[in-house]
Amino acid sequence: METKLKIDWSNFIITVDMQSSSNYIDFEISPEDFLNYAIDDLKTQDVKGRVNCLTNCKRAIDSQIDWLISYLGLDYTNFNEKKYLNLKRYMKDINNEVFSSDTSFKIKFIQIMGIAPMLLVSKIRSVRNKLEHQYKIPEYAECQEALELAELFINSTQNKMWDKKWTNFYIESNNSNVTSDIAISYETFNTDDPYIEVRTRGEEDPTVVKFYPSQKDYLELLYISINHKFTRLPQFFECSMEAKYIHYEIKNG
Repeated sequence: METKLKIDWSNFIITVDMQSSSNYIDFEISPEDFLNYAIDDLKTQDVKGRVNCLTNCKRAIDSQIDWLISYLGLDYTNFNEKKYLNLKRYMKDINNEVFSSDTSFKIKFIQIMGIAPMLLVSKIRSVRNKLEHQYKIPEYAECQEALELAELFINSTQNKMWDKKWTNFYIESNNSNVTSDIAISYETFNTDDPYIEVRTRGEEDPTVVKFYPSQKDYLELLYISINHKFTRLPQFFECSMEAKYIHYEIKNG
């Protein structure tokens, strides 16, 4: 994003404003519902119950992935490289090794954007492959592990969205001689028109710019918010500076 703002990126402050989140899931059957079905299936302790348990564990994980994509303002029903061409390019830039791996576009997104750790994603792939390609009757212990994995995935990724992802914060220099500041707010969930808004104020008139899901800048701001990669902010605002010179502190508003 090109700007004439004067921010001292070697000494700036990030102030966390009031955060917002939502646990609303616009699915008739939620990830937790599938998880409960899987628990009931395993209680039968027969082959049919074990197969159904593993199937519902997979459904719980898949629906949670779709919820995450939707929560971030993207269309999970048409989530592919053709529609989100900038997303494909962006993910390759962030982690080409993961992008080139033999996984679905959705799982690559979850992993590269830092929503779920690599080990957890790897185990999820194992569960999916066992059910979809090997056609083996799962052991009781494997079903228990799948249940624990699905529950861990749902809980950890929800917490990432609700507790870790920032939705409102301000940026300003830790220097009274520099008066510019930036406000970033995320309107990505529970809306038909998701966007991320950047308000800048400096020596010139204030400006407001909105970024939308099809834009690379939207994706970069998501990545920064989810992972707290604030050393990427100078580059986002068209300032070339080595990471070792970028210093900031975080304050609560």
